Amino acid sequence: KGVSSYKSCLVNDMILDKNGQKMSKTKGNSVEPIALMQEFGADAIRWYLLEISPPWVPTRFDVEGVKEILGKFVGTLKNVYSFYATYANIDGFDAAKYPYNWDRSTEIDRWIISRLHSLIKEVRSYTDVYEFTRSVRAIQDFVINEVSNWYVRRSRRRFWAFELTEDKVEAYRTLYMVLLETSKIIAPFTPHLAEELFQNLGAGLSVHLEPYPVSDSAYIDPELENKMQSVIDVVSLGRAARNDCQIKTRQPLGEMFVSGSLQEHLSGMEDLVKEEVNVSLLKYIGEEDSFVQYDLKPDYKVMGPKYGSLLNETKSALQSISGSQALQDIRSNGYLTLNLSSTSLRLGRDDIIVNIIPREGYAFASQKDIFVALDTHKTDALIKEGYARELVNKIQYTRKDLGLEIMDNISLKFAADEEICAAITEHQNYLMSETLCHSLEIVPEPQPGMQQVDINGREVFLGISKIQPNPTADKLRRIT
Repeated sequence: KGVSSYKSCLVNDMILDKNGQKMSKTKGNSVEPIALMQEFGADAIRWYLLEISPPWVPTRFDVEGVKEILGKFVGTLKNVYSFYATYANIDGFDAAKYPYNWDRSTEIDRWIISRLHSLIKEVRSYTDVYEFTRSVRAIQDFVINEVSNWYVRRSRRRFWAFELTEDKVEAYRTLYMVLLETSKIIAPFTPHLAEELFQNLGAGLSVHLEPYPVSDSAYIDPELENKMQSVIDVVSLGRAARNDCQIKTRQPLGEMFVSGSLQEHLSGMEDLVKEEVNVSLLKYIGEEDSFVQYDLKPDYKVMGPKYGSLLNETKSALQSISGSQALQDIRSNGYLTLNLSSTSLRLGRDDIIVNIIPREGYAFASQKDIFVALDTHKTDALIKEGYARELVNKIQYTRKDLGLEIMDNISLKFAADEEICAAITEHQNYLMSETLCHSLEIVPEPQPGMQQVDINGREVFLGISKIQPNPTADKLRRIT
């Protein structure tokens, strides 16, 4: 089935302004399509119109929404390609020299390949019945959250390796193939963007002469997808808990407690969770444990139409029972039996809103019946490690501001207070390895040319100098 088979006779329903009013020149709320295309490109507008609402319903058109699509979806896809191209150029990687197959040994490669084939299956099923909005939303979520925010970010160190190892080749091959298939998937919706990506990958004459991708069930691993999604969910909750207590992700913490119901799903992936949330230990808590207390309330939007006159009594009954036991009953039986004065109700998980009662010294975040709790106590060792991580971040940004290339080697000088200097000394190897630093020196006073940076409220003076020409970096300059 080729791309052209997805041409349809559908056109958009009425295009309204952002307030739902009919556009007209007399009202001054109309937009000029050609001017919009010149500013944002036709594909960004196409994607926006499909993503915002189904074609057969009136669409509220907001230029800010087009800007968001340009930065969010289009920008993310181009950034992923740029990441691939930058490192492939450095290593002289040529995808054409390797077989085009999906067999991989590394777990994260197998996961993104599984997700890609699941996406293809999903998009085909939606597009065959003209559910274009569902198609583009699924593609957008895949590109932003799974390819960019997870696969590329989790694979960065593989691309940073100095030698073209077998693992690095697998990472290149996987990302290349994911980008190539993505260009084909988006071709009916964003033809120009798809063609640009396809041509940049050097894949053939035109993406529009390629058959539309077909899902291969042999590469879909539902168990692996579910496990990785559990990891992503827990990491997301861990970050939300950090945001709530305003502790940066770069500041290491000691322990994170997780719902015991996730232990099987997270088995073998605990190190991944610990690294992403930046904690030293991961512990599981059962429902019977007194560590967590739950506050249960009826979801009025769901229960109101079903049990209107019983809502007040239901609320009192939920407050009087053990929240942990109630959730355990729902997980075991699929429902909770709640005895009222005149009747009994069977409540499902969607009938109830679950809140965790905060515990002093911990930051909580929850989603449905899973939770995470971060121990927010910071030891001196954790604080020093946090300083080191912040320093790496500031060094990398300063490198970029100075116009240094990715592979340029540097020397570092610091002038700081006693506590920061102690952190630098203790984590010297980490600082140097993360920043391609070949020499590091602590000086008693700021020197000319040093830049002042803020490290968790402390003043630090930083000096960066490029050392000896790097042949790999010079190669990158010639290519780009």
